[in-house]
Amino acid sequence: METRYTILAAGRGNILLDELCPMLRETYTVITASSAEEFFEKASLAPDLALLETLMPGMDGFELLVELKTKPVSANIPVILIAPFPDHDDEEKGLLLGAVDYIAAPVNGAVARARIKTHIATSGRIRAAQTEGYGDPLTGIANKRSFDERITLEWKRAFREKTPVSLLFMAAGAGEEGSPDDAFFKTLAAILARNARRPSDLAASLDSGRFAVLLPNTSMNGAVKIAEEIYSQAEAALGGDKNAVINIGVVSQIPQADMSLEDFFARAEKALSQAKASGLICQE
Repeated sequence: METRYTILAAGRGNILLDELCPMLRETYTVITASSAEEFFEKASLAPDLALLETLMPGMDGFELLVELKTKPVSANIPVILIAPFPDHDDEEKGLLLGAVDYIAAPVNGAVARARIKTHIATSGRIRAAQTEGYGDPLTGIANKRSFDERITLEWKRAFREKTPVSLLFMAAGAGEEGSPDDAFFKTLAAILARNARRPSDLAASLDSGRFAVLLPNTSMNGAVKIAEEIYSQAEAALGGDKNAVINIGVVSQIPQADMSLEDFFARAEKALSQAKASGLICQE
């Protein structure tokens, strides 16, 4: 029997509740909420996707998104923001706060359904991977095998949808007093996981003190902001540890027909080398 996925939709009406929800009920089980309180109560039911209007009574959609991502019971629910009109600043803000997508009115029903279907499918694959032993035994985040499979998937999807893929490559090298220990790596991994806010983002431990954060549908500016947040948080948590130095290379690309994933990795390696040689964070 085919799985019938559940969508939680929260809003005041109009675009979301009056236009999108009736269409979605043909394929999905749709639960609605008209206030922040009702939304959090129903989020405990672990829906497969949440649709959240940016304008909500009592708490706007951005505040609600931040609150949602801080609660363990709801942090991994993918969220699509629904806006009454296009606003590039709001779109960037929402994606940086952890939304997986941003849909603005006027809404094309067929396109909206296709994007929702894609995000639910991606979320399902991520959950499946998480249950199949793809984690790094030391840090608890994704391992290299998981990273390789996910970036291949996201690269192909970005090529189809003409959206950017961003990648943070980082290395924890030997510091003033020697090499980093396991506690250092565990703390750094926790910081990376905390900043991989959306279900489509991925923090991974690669090899020999190297880590990566995959950021689908994220611009270079957005990726650099996240890299800066990671570095700032790492400094606060690990600044007193003289055993390691963290360097971060940042790359972003909309995949093209004449470009391979190997080319993208080569640029990431170059950015990381530049970061090691001339600065803490470098973009390529």
